[in-house]
Amino acid sequence: MLRFGEHKLSFTDASIVVVAKAYYMNEIFTLDKDFRKVGLQDAGIAD
Repeated sequence: MLRFGEHKLSFTDASIVVVAKAYYMNEIFTLDKDFRKVGLQDAGIAD
């Protein structure tokens, strides 16, 4: 989780990022835009 230390993520969000990266996921379903900061695409928000 230290890898994304420059981003303000909660512990829960950081844990989700670690699991997503471990399983080679690049898209998750969320309503939280913070995941874009670390390179995950969000499938829940339409711009």
